[in-house]
Amino acid sequence: MKWIAPVIIIILAFVSAYQSIDVGFISDDFVLLHTSQTVSIPRLFTANWLGQVSSGGFYRPITTLVWKLDYWCNGVNPSGYHKTNIIIHSMVSLLVFLYIRLVSEDDWIAFISASLFSVHPVHVEATTWISGRTDLIASLFFLSSLFILGHAYKYKLRPGFSIFISLGLGLFSMLSKEIAFTLPFIVCLTLMNIHREVTWRFPIKRTIVLFFLTLTTVLILRKLFLGNFVAGYGTDTHFRIGGFIFTYLFQYLEWFLIPFRIGIESGTLSWTITVISLILLLLGAFLSRHTRLGISWLIITSLPILNLCRQQYIYLPSLGFFWILGVLIRPGIKTARPITAKTIIQWFVLVSMIGIYTVRSSECIDMWRETGKLGIWIEETFKANYPSINQKKRIVFIKPSGSPYRIEIFQNGLTEALQLWYKNPELSAVRKFSFQTFNDYRKGDDIVLEVKNNRIWNLTDIYETISDFIPLPAKQQSMAISSKTPTAEVSNLDVSCRGLRIYSSLANSVWLPNNASVAELSVFFTDDSVESFVIICGKDTSEWAISRKDVRPEVAHDIAPIIYSSYREDADEIPFPDNTFWSDYVWYEEHQIKAIKCRCLMPESGPNGEIPVLEIKQILVDVGGTR
Repeated sequence: MKWIAPVIIIILAFVSAYQSIDVGFISDDFVLLHTSQTVSIPRLFTANWLGQVSSGGFYRPITTLVWKLDYWCNGVNPSGYHKTNIIIHSMVSLLVFLYIRLVSEDDWIAFISASLFSVHPVHVEATTWISGRTDLIASLFFLSSLFILGHAYKYKLRPGFSIFISLGLGLFSMLSKEIAFTLPFIVCLTLMNIHREVTWRFPIKRTIVLFFLTLTTVLILRKLFLGNFVAGYGTDTHFRIGGFIFTYLFQYLEWFLIPFRIGIESGTLSWTITVISLILLLLGAFLSRHTRLGISWLIITSLPILNLCRQQYIYLPSLGFFWILGVLIRPGIKTARPITAKTIIQWFVLVSMIGIYTVRSSECIDMWRETGKLGIWIEETFKANYPSINQKKRIVFIKPSGSPYRIEIFQNGLTEALQLWYKNPELSAVRKFSFQTFNDYRKGDDIVLEVKNNRIWNLTDIYETISDFIPLPAKQQSMAISSKTPTAEVSNLDVSCRGLRIYSSLANSVWLPNNASVAELSVFFTDDSVESFVIICGKDTSEWAISRKDVRPEVAHDIAPIIYSSYREDADEIPFPDNTFWSDYVWYEEHQIKAIKCRCLMPESGPNGEIPVLEIKQILVDVGGTR
């Protein structure tokens, strides 16, 4: 057992994670790759994790240093980075075994816990996403520090050198990710449970004080280089210990207990099972010292992340959960003969859990693999459509992910990816969630692209060529809708085009919230297909009086693109501009329009619903179509 168990655990961790070897770069990977290329090692220790000297942000110099070492070894080949992740995960799994065995003094509890830890699918994000290694690195140093310290105290070795090494590893952990700030508290937990007859004599007190001083040093470094102790981008969320501290507790427990639900929306059944399991776990805390240790670990290390919800964040806290499982399964694992039916059942449960976890991990890795493939396809499509972008340009990418698994390819890192692909540091990029959130298009400087139907569409030409009027009805020079007149329609059209530009305005007789859905615009084609678009307040149109200083604080809309303005002199007090706003709607392929219909979505429209909420003044089509 002394050497077989560690070998089995390493093999399980390696086999479970190795399938991620061919996953490409995703999101933050490009950001950290760019940092590895451009930021010097000294700068990593005097700036935030991106090498920027600015207030706030993460202070993770050890993590970015590992990235830089990886870049020296692997360049821009993602498989090399995945190999590093796999190696670190295997080492962490081994340390889980060594640490739990040290504290519990039970090889079987340690083996069961570490085996389940090594293959559980909740760890796929941390092991498969290269940027998820922040939790791997922090956990590696975290557990190494605890094991060396606990080993020295348990076997009554001279603690001086061991404490020095343990403090150094603890410092590395805290400089890898903020969740390691819980290390001093886990040190207390560990020392209280190793040789429990040892009292709180001076060496133990001194050790604990030194770990809290190490944490204080890290916080001072943050204050020195980033301007704050625990605030800034991301970190303040980690340590917001009030209000919604248990916001995501049940989500984490669901991922642990029902691994096939990972990547799927929670349902009533899964929540019921999770609540029942939580109650059983709490009751289990009174059964033995080991279950209390596991629950204590889970609670302490989870505190910084209970306001956040990502699978990678639970990597280190999960040790406590698997410790509890090890305790629950252990009673049936017998080495003495004869082998009983209970022993066979318990072994069957353990092997089945390992098998189910491994298969589910493989399925979750496939989600990341397909997302990575889409990222590679986007790169190839970019280069095919734009073999070279020599001058400085801004790329506007609408919905750049296109992943069916809710894994964002370019949630971050779009600019860095473009600079990497074209080896051009002058390129920049903006990511927009949808077409309707993009209102700052600049002609001559931007390339506007959107992923739709497994294709990348170039919207630049459509934006620049929308210029021909569609005539509105002679009796009504505008389409005005309100709650009293909820629909308006232009019919009997014969226009072939790929997109429309709508000029419109909102009445200021009713206050509409920012981002409210004002109206739905439906375009009917001769092939009986329909394209529908929602007109958004503050994005596609705004109040008439949006520019008035006395109105602006009340309305507080985002200002939509203004095409022209005329001042209304009939106002009682201050003349205000009657703004006309524009918004574009495209459907890419050329289609023949037969009708356009606009439907009011707001319940109120001024006094008795008589004053129109939305007035569409002009409709234009792209010149590329035939009339």
